[in-house]
Amino acid sequence: MVLDIARSVYYYDKGGGFALRPKRSLIVVDGVVAGEGNGPEAPDTLAAGILTAGVSPAAVDCVTARLMGFDPLLIPVLRGAFEPSELPLTPFAYETLTVCSDIDEWDGLLEHISRDACLRMRPHFGWRGHIEFQPRSQQEPLLRSAAQREAL
Repeated sequence: MVLDIARSVYYYDKGGGFALRPKRSLIVVDGVVAGEGNGPEAPDTLAAGILTAGVSPAAVDCVTARLMGFDPLLIPVLRGAFEPSELPLTPFAYETLTVCSDIDEWDGLLEHISRDACLRMRPHFGWRGHIEFQPRSQQEPLLRSAAQREAL
């Protein structure tokens, strides 16, 4: 449902008119003081000191999740934003997500950011043990390549 809402916001105007291309946007996440653990109702504050920004909501959410220490591909709504669709939310593949940062360990391809360089924030108790980032070599791929999708 979240992805459907995102598509309607991106591809339709307030009068219900359809656009062939998604609307332009600038997304900013203020993580200077963040919340971890049992949020959003009762988070523990964490002085994370970060801001993330970009023109793709899915990309910004993926980068923010990764810097928090979570694996974006283990979060269903983020993984779903990269699945093929007649109304795509991302015009690029997850594997190409690139971070531009003043912190050397974060600068470059998102998939190259090591677990040790992340903030390792605590997830909500309901997600604990399900979304924490583990190096990809220890997992099977969560997104199929175009060739793998065609073979199915």
